[in-house]
Amino acid sequence: GFDKSTGAPSPIAGASYGMADAFYEGEGRFDIMRPCNIWVGEALRRAGLSTGAWTPITGALKLGLRLHSPEALASR
Repeated sequence: GFDKSTGAPSPIAGASYGMADAFYEGEGRFDIMRPCNIWVGEALRRAGLSTGAWTPITGALKLGLRLHSPEALASR
């Protein structure tokens, strides 16, 4: 979800795997054939970046960006 007063994302308190991640409220439902990296790929394509056609895991998402939109990774 987003903080309506600032428009900033607001993480779910206490929900994470470790120190470098966070979970947020979202729309839709998790499905083994449509995990969160699929949602990320769709959002990147809507933002004008090209990714792989199916990005179920982080490695596939990063590879698709590296091959199709290397400018997205240039700052890393």
